[in-house]
Amino acid sequence: MMEAIIIIIGSLGTIIIWSFSIRPYVVTHGQGNKTGANMGVAMWVDWQSCGEIAAAMNDPKGRRIYRIFGAFQLMTAFGFLLLCF
Repeated sequence: MMEAIIIIIGSLGTIIIWSFSIRPYVVTHGQGNKTGANMGVAMWVDWQSCGEIAAAMNDPKGRRIYRIFGAFQLMTAFGFLLLCF
């Protein structure tokens, strides 16, 4: 049961951070023209672009949302690992 809660929180957090923070950040900086085969690939590409933009511009806001998204990704992966064991 705990694993499912961790996976749900991680997944919803990932989608929310991407929709309301990463995607607008990437589009604002002119890198939003990349698409993926599915939503997961598009989220991953935008996340990588966000990290590159934040590093190039030394932008603490971009780094923060990059790290938060990564934390939710790790939470989801951790939930799946708990589910397996």
